[in-house]
Amino acid sequence: LRFAVYERNYGFAYRTAEAFIENIQQSERKDLLYKRSILSDIGKAFLYGSTDYETNASFFETLARTLPRSLDTPSHSEVAFMSYFYAARILERSGSMYNEEVLSLYELSWREAIGADFDNALWYYLNLLEKISLPRLIQKIKETIFDWHDPSYFSDILERLSYRLLSSGEWQLFYELYRIIENQADSESQARFAYLSARLIQIGLLSAEDVLAQSSFALEGEFKEGESERLEELVLSLFSKAFYENHSSLYYRILAAEKLDIPIEDTEGSFYSKKLTKKNTVNAALEEAILLYAKYGLYDLAYEIFLEHASEISFKTASAVAEYFARAGDENGKLYPMSIRLAIRSVQSRDEALQKDILEKMYPRFFSEEVTEFAAAFSLEEYLIYALIRSESLFEKKVVSSAGAIGLAQLMKPTAGDIARKLGLSDYDLGDAATNIRFGTFYLRELLDRLDGSALLALSSYNAGITRVRNWARNNQLPADLFLETIPFAETREYSKKILSAAALYAYLYYDLSSHEIVAALLQ
Repeated sequence: LRFAVYERNYGFAYRTAEAFIENIQQSERKDLLYKRSILSDIGKAFLYGSTDYETNASFFETLARTLPRSLDTPSHSEVAFMSYFYAARILERSGSMYNEEVLSLYELSWREAIGADFDNALWYYLNLLEKISLPRLIQKIKETIFDWHDPSYFSDILERLSYRLLSSGEWQLFYELYRIIENQADSESQARFAYLSARLIQIGLLSAEDVLAQSSFALEGEFKEGESERLEELVLSLFSKAFYENHSSLYYRILAAEKLDIPIEDTEGSFYSKKLTKKNTVNAALEEAILLYAKYGLYDLAYEIFLEHASEISFKTASAVAEYFARAGDENGKLYPMSIRLAIRSVQSRDEALQKDILEKMYPRFFSEEVTEFAAAFSLEEYLIYALIRSESLFEKKVVSSAGAIGLAQLMKPTAGDIARKLGLSDYDLGDAATNIRFGTFYLRELLDRLDGSALLALSSYNAGITRVRNWARNNQLPADLFLETIPFAETREYSKKILSAAALYAYLYYDLSSHEIVAALLQ
């Protein structure tokens, strides 16, 4: 049974599980059925190996309701959690006619669970509730949020809620949800909701009456007399939360910096702020060894050891190691992305004041000659091209995506063929760095021209296609930063934020642009 589940041979696993259950019920070893690993295998076999969902769900529900009292408390709760959980998972596959029954089973499951099991069962409950009723979902989040063990486990639900509420114009409900998750949800979700709530207030989509009654600041009398002054204070506090709080969302931090009039050069130490629980230490012997491995071309060994011990390696050494990798990138194309990942891992692992040098290793200018040439040829900002290439391929020139996109700028063959025709080329190689950058830059320039110079719409079109983006934008009345949040494709929303953030870093690091200039250029 275990091997069949591991191999995902669920049909065979289901038949094996049925035989196993029959033998167990006829034996004196019924206790074997109460082992977590066995229950898990049976659950997966029933879930994926059969379409008799009602019968299979009934088996697990009956098991949960007839557990012997002789089971000790921890085991009893764990078996009850597993049984109700798989009863719910299986019955959910039967269709929406059982939704309320499934919700009841999930609730029975998470009420028996602890730790990660609690989060897992509750996530499925909330995920189903999202399909039924947003007000009910928000109410249940309000009821359970203080019991979440790992808030980041629920970040995807909050991201989808953000999109759905904003795209449907539910401004008040959006702000109500923010007040519910404030200081409780994962830090990235809090930054998103804080920034967007401030923007909704700032442009008048949320009124003073909508927000001040819910504001703890107002209730505590911390604001000045007068509605407009209190609103200004509230907006300032929300932007400040999005900028200063401990989170890793570069996108919202940059936007908040612009709204707070904070020069981007003053924010180096805040971009990737992480309050780590482990004290920073440096292993000098390990640093020396990794540097030697990198210096003499033992890149895989240096990389493996670095990733395992990144918290013990200073930014200075990490930067030097990344530099060794980068120097050999022309001969070995995989070393460019590896050098970037080293720098990223270092920043994620250490609570050390950021310096410009490590940021430059995270946002390098590889293929600079080609970028400079084609940026000039097609009248594009270099920082936008670097951001595109970094986000698309991490500068790996031979990479091919699962969808078939090729090279540095990740071009699909039909798109590349169309570009080649417009450039008058019949013979080309997308694995060639210069060709790929030329094609990608030409394509981005064309999108910008067709979309009235909007970097946001052009970048979104690069990912999702210009026809879709035009349809999304046709009836949009929102500012660019709020419009981005209403794009129907989650992949495109995150893609656009990722490139805009990278462009902002490149513009600051190498082109001496202020936060105001960057945001104005990218979100016009």
